[in-house]
Amino acid sequence: MAVHQRVEDAVCVLTLDRPPVNALNRDFYAEFLSLLAEIASNDNIRVVVLEAAPGLRAFSAGADIKEFERLFDPETAREFFSLAHEVPNAVESLEKITIAAVDGPALGGGAELLLSFDFRILSRRAKIGFPEVKVGQFPGTGGTLRLPWLVGEAAAKEMLLSGAMIDAERAFALRLATEVVEAGDAATAALELAHRLSRHPAQAVAAVKRSVLGNRDRNVAAGTRRDTALSLWVGNSPDAHEGHRSFVERREPQFTHAVTPFPGNLHRTNT
Repeated sequence: MAVHQRVEDAVCVLTLDRPPVNALNRDFYAEFLSLLAEIASNDNIRVVVLEAAPGLRAFSAGADIKEFERLFDPETAREFFSLAHEVPNAVESLEKITIAAVDGPALGGGAELLLSFDFRILSRRAKIGFPEVKVGQFPGTGGTLRLPWLVGEAAAKEMLLSGAMIDAERAFALRLATEVVEAGDAATAALELAHRLSRHPAQAVAAVKRSVLGNRDRNVAAGTRRDTALSLWVGNSPDAHEGHRSFVERREPQFTHAVTPFPGNLHRTNT
């Protein structure tokens, strides 16, 4: 299994363990979604903590490079992105407190997953980045949807369009990190916070989370549909293929910068 689960009192700890960098693939998303469904129905669990297994090179390096070629098929890509979107949506709608403990790089889909958590504890060796644009891809699992809500449109554009990583201190300044701790201490700090918050009445927590999510003036479902359509459009472009080849071949990409027509069968909308 790529995700291990343990329960400490009212706290459920989920540990990502897919060496060496916790790359995310279809099997991971399906497994994680199943665990979230179990947690949602367990009234004894009041807080969820997400961490990476010790000794890995990253919290999560994002999408598994082995998945990329399969995603050039539109139907495969549509199924993948629809499933991948379900995970952060499920985390966000979970009526329990959620905390992510980040002690290394969180990139691409790994960073997008973090955005759906209530609290993000980063160590000083953590970095967050959305490098998709640098290889001709689109941050298609919620990056363009949730990042502007959290850090504002200007900062979100800076991160998404530059593809650059930011460190923990910059993340804290943007309020993307709840707290910054020393290297190696993120999981401990997250557990301490989790046990403290687990004393809050479950119904009050559920009401707060339901209200915050429900009072957004953005439509998450519409955003999910839009991101899936854009992922298919960008992901099958010539420059996306070139970005994948250059990554595998460890060379600089030679992009054409051509913009392909938006397919008529993909719903082009901002609503």
